[in-house]
Amino acid sequence: MRIQYLFIHGSISFDLKSSIAYLGCVQTGCTLIKSIVTNPKNMSDQNLCTHLTSITNVQIGDEGVCEECIKTGGLWVHLRTCQTCGITLCCDQSPQTHMTKHFRHTNHPVVASAEKGERWLYCYPDEEMVEY
Repeated sequence: MRIQYLFIHGSISFDLKSSIAYLGCVQTGCTLIKSIVTNPKNMSDQNLCTHLTSITNVQIGDEGVCEECIKTGGLWVHLRTCQTCGITLCCDQSPQTHMTKHFRHTNHPVVASAEKGERWLYCYPDEEMVEY
């Protein structure tokens, strides 16, 4: 069985084999995605984890700030919105990695990119991503 691996580094994706992808992620600090589905007509019809197929309405923060970085004067690179509680926090390329910390603290599984022009969801526990 062959699994497709992708790097997600900012808005750039690289399709790589697993051993190269793992090595590259260790070196660059990007997120390793186990699988991706592009432009599904209906997410419930796809072979996706239940966390992703349960999303019926994608929430995107409208403030354009990391809600934790703004409190401390921190800087962020990209923003993600939690699909469970709606908080918008910074990505793993940001110094404080607030969204991953939020997932570890709350176990809220799915985030959406809050970046203009990006339309994707990511599931932390199942390491799956889907564009919508």
